[in-house]
Amino acid sequence: MRALYVTLAAGVVLLAACAGLLLRRGDLTSQIALIAMFVAPPAIFFAITRPLIFPFCLYVVLVPFDNLLAIGTFGTLTKLLAMIAGACVALGLLRYVRAAPFSRASLLLCGVFAWMLLSVSWAIDQQAALNALIPYATIFAFYIVLASATPSRAELVVVLVAIAVSGLIAAGYGANNFIHNPFMAVNAARLVLRNQSTDIDPNQFADSLLAPCALIAMWGLRSRNLLFKAAAFGGISLLGAAIVVSGSREALIALVLLFLYLVVRSKYRVQMLAVMAALAPLLTSMPTTMWMRFTQLASTGGAGRADIWSVGLEAAKHRPLLGYGIGNFQAAYDQFYLGVPQTYPYGFDSPAHNIVLHYGVELGVVGLAFVALWFVLHWRAMAAIDVKSPWRDYAIALEAALVAIGFTSFTIDLLTYKYAWLVFAAIALLANAERAGQESAETRAATLVMMPARSAR
Repeated sequence: MRALYVTLAAGVVLLAACAGLLLRRGDLTSQIALIAMFVAPPAIFFAITRPLIFPFCLYVVLVPFDNLLAIGTFGTLTKLLAMIAGACVALGLLRYVRAAPFSRASLLLCGVFAWMLLSVSWAIDQQAALNALIPYATIFAFYIVLASATPSRAELVVVLVAIAVSGLIAAGYGANNFIHNPFMAVNAARLVLRNQSTDIDPNQFADSLLAPCALIAMWGLRSRNLLFKAAAFGGISLLGAAIVVSGSREALIALVLLFLYLVVRSKYRVQMLAVMAALAPLLTSMPTTMWMRFTQLASTGGAGRADIWSVGLEAAKHRPLLGYGIGNFQAAYDQFYLGVPQTYPYGFDSPAHNIVLHYGVELGVVGLAFVALWFVLHWRAMAAIDVKSPWRDYAIALEAALVAIGFTSFTIDLLTYKYAWLVFAAIALLANAERAGQESAETRAATLVMMPARSAR
């Protein structure tokens, strides 16, 4: 290991010798190449020895911008980073990263995928089913690899910080776009982040900010430093403001539930109530379509969701046990769309906008049981952490994030989005770190018990 550090230092010294000349006289390509040369050695070092710090944390920071980072027909930059990070963590498990036992959640994912694969045989559109299997396979594999790693305390903190930073960057970027977009500023339109080829759904954008908000809130609550508390409140305010200007009703309600959960479950109840009281007038005074959208909730049926759910329920009645096959909600929806009265018609090819209907229609009651057990396993993993554990506050924050995204899953298709899987992965990593800490404590205790006996001999 010492030789590796010496080699890296020597490489940096050699690069520094020519850096000034290239930066002063080289063209843009040369400058980019130079920066890459400087970044490459530490990046490779961390990718080999600390893959949970890099490249995984780079992936984490970019997750809220997933839809804007398309790279041709391959997919997105975050997809590429997920593949690289997964490979690095998997290789690290062989030497540098301590492996954790195969978890029940990972075993459940294997069962879910087997059921999805089996559902192709009875799917009404088998090509759609086969196409749907690919993203599920990559998401499941990435989670299983991450859930097999036992992070050190520093690594886990860095991952949680990266989740928080990702939310702050996204919220800041969104707020900047809202303020400097004349149409949005004048008409208080919904915040939609877009580039030339694609955009981010405002609901998904807002939902991606919930986990960062839970973590930043907890750090502010547990800190004794007033400046840090003020900074944390500023971060929560920025995240809350971005959620409000997105116009996402589900995310705002989820944010309130998240805060109420922290009031009930944490030991910082008074502080959290004070934060909520201070935040309420700030958010309610913002120019946004949010409040108008709440008044239209009944008349529009939740932007057509009530009618979509009616069609989904009708479809579910006809294949309650097996469903219509993975990736076939829209095909099943189209079969029954014209047979169900519509008050706010969405049209054909609608997504489910509800996790229960989505997997109930596609995978039947068996699929629903899998989904319910998935959330229960992650909930229990955090609830099982002892009150005296140094990870207790982090566990409560992730519980709050799980409650928030669990609520949003009833109004939007959730389980194919990376920000939701970040919450699940963070829970798995924290549970592994807690288990490793308990094992270390038991080993130390056993060693202390054995020492007097050896001395007596």
